[in-house]
Amino acid sequence: ATSDAWFDADYILLSYLNANVTRIPDAHYLWEAKYNGARVVTTTPDYNPTSIHADRWINVQPGADPFLYMSMVHTILSEDLVDWAFIKEQTDLTLLVRNDNGKLLRESDLNTDGSEEIFYLWDKKENRAVKAPGSMGSTQKTLALGDIDPALKGQFEIEGVAVQPAFVHMHAEAMKFSPESTQKKTGIHPDVVREEARLFAGAQKAVVLAG
Repeated sequence: ATSDAWFDADYILLSYLNANVTRIPDAHYLWEAKYNGARVVTTTPDYNPTSIHADRWINVQPGADPFLYMSMVHTILSEDLVDWAFIKEQTDLTLLVRNDNGKLLRESDLNTDGSEEIFYLWDKKENRAVKAPGSMGSTQKTLALGDIDPALKGQFEIEGVAVQPAFVHMHAEAMKFSPESTQKKTGIHPDVVREEARLFAGAQKAVVLAG
């Protein structure tokens, strides 16, 4: 979205973005959003001109921000703070991944004339693989699921190819990064990580801006 859309947010996370210096024409939207009730959080090693106005400055160690964000994901998953309907429709975590090579299952894997730009998900209602709506190669240019209920977990087989939803892989990776295990790298206390993860997950419109 354009920067004026920041005004509608109720949680804004600025990741290494010093907007008051590098986005001067747009920065006013951040502070107008704050005055409108948004929580503004910065993650950056330095206490910069943007951080001084934020609701919280998370002084993460240089280069350790991926560990911080994975520990936030860990918290959101562990505490079931997930908007599952959003995940199913608006993300690629439902797409089926091959067990043998770790790549997304494509129509071309199942049919020599198939497209490399059509992917699959597992419909729990039909108990079978179906083409994912909105794939680049699909004629259906919408993410709307209709009657499809995509599986996020499970082990399936399609024409001899073993697959799992991408969510399974993401979840397994996130579980490696508890707030306690990342504290030494990030320098951020687990209580801070969990509090911000809960606030982020509870927002109606959360915005992440990366610098």
